[in-house]
Amino acid sequence: MCAVFLLGINSEPVRSLEWLAYGFGQTVTPARAPNENISIIAIDDDSLAALGDWPWSRGQLAAMIRYLRKTGARVIGVDVGGLDTPQNELSLALLREFREQNPPSGAADALFTRITQQLNTDQILARELEATRNIFLAVPFTPVRRPPQNGLPPAPLLEQQALKDVQGSLPEFYSRLPEWLNPLQRIYAEHPRMPLPAIARSVDGLGLSPEPPVVDGSTAGRPLAVPYGNQYLPGFPLLVAAAYGGHLKKIQLAYDSGIKFGSALTAPTDNTFRALPFYYPAKKQTSPFQMSSFHEVLNGDVHPGLFAGKIVLLGPTSPRLVEYQATPIGEKMPPVLIEAHTISSLLNGDFYSSPPWATWIRYAAFVIVALYLMYFLPRLGIGSGLAVTGLLLIVMLNAHLILMAFMSRWLPLAAPAAALLTGHFLLAGKQLLLKRVGQYQQELAKTNRLLAQAYHTQGQLDMAFEKYRLCTIDEELLSMTYNLGLDYERKRQFNKAVNVFRYIRIHKPNYRDTKDRVFKNLKTSNEVVLGSSRDGMEKTLLLTQGGVQKPMLGRYQIESELGKGAMGTVYLGTDPKIGRTVAIKTMPLSSEFENEMLEEVKSRFFREAETAGRLSHNNIVTIYDVGEEHDLAYIAMDFLQGMDMSKFTKKEKLLDVDEVFTVMIQVADALNYAHQQNVVHRDIKPANIIYDRRNKKPTVTDFGVAHITDNTKTKTGTILGTPSFMSPEQLSGTSVDGRSDLFALGVTFFQLLTGELPFVAESISSLMYKITNEQPRDILELKPKLPICVKAIITKSLQKDPAKRYQTGEEFIKALRRCEKNINDK
Repeated sequence: MCAVFLLGINSEPVRSLEWLAYGFGQTVTPARAPNENISIIAIDDDSLAALGDWPWSRGQLAAMIRYLRKTGARVIGVDVGGLDTPQNELSLALLREFREQNPPSGAADALFTRITQQLNTDQILARELEATRNIFLAVPFTPVRRPPQNGLPPAPLLEQQALKDVQGSLPEFYSRLPEWLNPLQRIYAEHPRMPLPAIARSVDGLGLSPEPPVVDGSTAGRPLAVPYGNQYLPGFPLLVAAAYGGHLKKIQLAYDSGIKFGSALTAPTDNTFRALPFYYPAKKQTSPFQMSSFHEVLNGDVHPGLFAGKIVLLGPTSPRLVEYQATPIGEKMPPVLIEAHTISSLLNGDFYSSPPWATWIRYAAFVIVALYLMYFLPRLGIGSGLAVTGLLLIVMLNAHLILMAFMSRWLPLAAPAAALLTGHFLLAGKQLLLKRVGQYQQELAKTNRLLAQAYHTQGQLDMAFEKYRLCTIDEELLSMTYNLGLDYERKRQFNKAVNVFRYIRIHKPNYRDTKDRVFKNLKTSNEVVLGSSRDGMEKTLLLTQGGVQKPMLGRYQIESELGKGAMGTVYLGTDPKIGRTVAIKTMPLSSEFENEMLEEVKSRFFREAETAGRLSHNNIVTIYDVGEEHDLAYIAMDFLQGMDMSKFTKKEKLLDVDEVFTVMIQVADALNYAHQQNVVHRDIKPANIIYDRRNKKPTVTDFGVAHITDNTKTKTGTILGTPSFMSPEQLSGTSVDGRSDLFALGVTFFQLLTGELPFVAESISSLMYKITNEQPRDILELKPKLPICVKAIITKSLQKDPAKRYQTGEEFIKALRRCEKNINDK
């Protein structure tokens, strides 16, 4: 555990943990008063509402600078951003071009000059900045961990601010440490957002200010001097604080102590010149610093005496303009307020320090914790170990909090403490686990054989084999395991059968015919795997070669193959327990649907099949069972006599009109019943109606199964289902109800009478267009001898708008019987 923490000692999670502990230590530190000579003018939401959306005209900023100069502000710090792009550049260029092409004279020339001057807000701002003393601009930059690989672009105006007085050098020792162990986490400046040259030359200094996101996820450590190339550039708070104290030209960087103004130590920093400022808690949910709204100051609503002789910071506080950053005291603040806290800490000397020896104490704590966890804790009892661990934890936490609260020193011990706590509970858990495991092994040894037999009886063959392998080998166990292998053969899980017979041969090589069974099952597994061939196409579960057991699907024994359909194969099967003959329809869902859709399709399949299984009607097939055997979903249903009605859609095999009416009435009655049970078939067509012509009985099949195929794309990208029978709402992907089945029944009625479809096209897209937009073919043109009432039934049932169709199967039946009566009367 310690090794894991030590390897990630400089990783973001561990550093975040240290900063979290640092923030807690700051919250328990006695409160300190912020410097009273700092005032903030905020570009807040009220100012945006009063003066318009940002960015404003730089004339507004110039007016504010002019006002602050008049109030006698001692130092002005501007952190507004966006000063790197010119304003009104296009307007000025057009005016100049117009002036050159149409030279004005007299009053017009004076007017052009005045307009140009007023539009050149950049120059207006530059003049006001130049006229004001001790004014500093914040230059945003992107903080990065490593120096830029491709070098840095030249920034002469920024490099002029470089700090020249650098004392000492970074110990060479740190350069030899690997990055994961190096305590120095230097921040480099990249992509500084330099203001326009005219603006940059007009101020007394440019100071760097990091943009969010902060590199290590915390604003606790603030860079007062940032490496840029081979130079150190001052941070914005350092320039402002130094100018207020009159030490702007006396800034010194010392690797061993920190930042100095002349000979006075001002801010202790680490070897990367990063300081740990104090964050002053706000009182009554307000800022600890004097804060005024920009537009109120500009309107004269704020007394100018508030700014006389003070540091005035100008920056946005609206969440619409800046990203608020987390601070150690748990408050999120805008950057200008964070800079105010840092400047106050510089002026008051309110800093925490992390001395160089703190890092070595941290590593020593890791070593102590590691030795304790490896050599001492395993020898202690649970109670004694908990007491010693608690004592070590209290020592580290107290050292952390006491040093921060009373000596303003930060000793980063959160990671060693976390390693101690985590390691203790892992070791304690391991001891308890080993003890319990020993007890469980004794208990399991007595019950494994009984569990294996129970699983075997229940058909959970994998679980049974797992338990059989945990049992002591004897003749009785070999016999039970051999029978398990035979059951795997019946389930067509040939590879698993091979594993079982090989397991037996490991313990008794010549047991029965296990050698022959291994060979036969290996050979068979290369041809069929649970009904699916190696290329993904479904094959029969029945095998021609001998020597393997009859297949089982669920609890049903497969006897023969009845036929193949669009979605799978249908088998004749028997339920050995009650001797019932059933038809079993299989569907290889995993080979038809994409992986991301498979689970959804399976869920819908079982839900719809369960719903359909509750239907009880003389003309609806009875569903007995539904299940899944690895790659095959199956439905066990009543074995019906007869054939599907697609055979009677050929022109040479059409049924008599009377017989068609008889069939349609019964099918409509079945649909009417299903719709009353809130079940929609979704794929009514002749192929899904089994007709026992001898008894004149049609039976509707595949209830619920069509729902998983409706508008569902397979791996090949094709749409399953029969578009010729789909209603317009099915094709458009909208919700469907029983009226969609009645549309399909109308198409079926048309085809059984004529041997043709009402909508015919050369492509699926054309077919879908005709179904949703064009009228069906005139049935009387195909069969002129049919009565006009047949056309009326077809026309109404094939209406595009469901509201204009037959609303229930009962209405459809009444129309059929009226028409049938008319035919018989004639």
